[in-house]
Amino acid sequence: MNTAGVEFSLIIPTYNEGENIEPLLRTLSGVLSSIRHELIVVDDDSPDRTGEIVARLELEMPALRLVHRKAARRDQAQSLMEGLRISHGAILGSINADGSHPPEAIPTLLATMARGEFEMVIGSRYVAGGVITRWPRRRRILSRTATAITRSLLDLQIRDPLSGFYILRREVYDRMMIEKTSPRGFKFLLELYVRGRPSKVAEVPIHFTNRTRGKSKVSLRVLYTGLVRLIALTVASRSIVRIDANANTDAGAGS
Repeated sequence: MNTAGVEFSLIIPTYNEGENIEPLLRTLSGVLSSIRHELIVVDDDSPDRTGEIVARLELEMPALRLVHRKAARRDQAQSLMEGLRISHGAILGSINADGSHPPEAIPTLLATMARGEFEMVIGSRYVAGGVITRWPRRRRILSRTATAITRSLLDLQIRDPLSGFYILRREVYDRMMIEKTSPRGFKFLLELYVRGRPSKVAEVPIHFTNRTRGKSKVSLRVLYTGLVRLIALTVASRSIVRIDANANTDAGAGS
């Protein structure tokens, strides 16, 4: 693939998404046909041969790139980091491979970013107009509770900080990388938001739908990892606030 002039890099982490990945990639190729883009699938060594499906599609989709990630423990945040590390776009993004996020909404996210000079745009379930379908009541309660706790601990204004569907300007990622962080778990947006400190953020309502094929990757280990990362980010966010406050004080004293 010729990566010169790539405007948008979309990272798609996968593990056992063989039933979902081909329809998703074909839809994305159509949706993004008017923008110079790259689709980076980072596969965590799926035993269901997800990687083989993507490798076959690479032969007919010039914008598609496959990364085989072999690690002792699969981790979505690390897969996203790997994809971002090799990306070329000035705008970066993430989407789930299970069909829960609507690819058709990506042009709206991109248009919102361009129109409002935003550094981050989130596909949100929890702003006016956001819809969730086919999610069991238990998952709805778990999501709402986790979202409320996260927003409270980190004092966030954004309504859906646990979304996996978002775009950002490369500068946000670069600022996060200055801190040499090593994120873990399934909620990478929080790392980007807290450590990357986007100057202006928008949320766009989306229709989120529960997967119809394959199995959810949510487990007790995933929930535990998420809690540990949330505590670490809470500490980090307060440190950042203190540093920024000290910097402002120093600047004022010298004027």
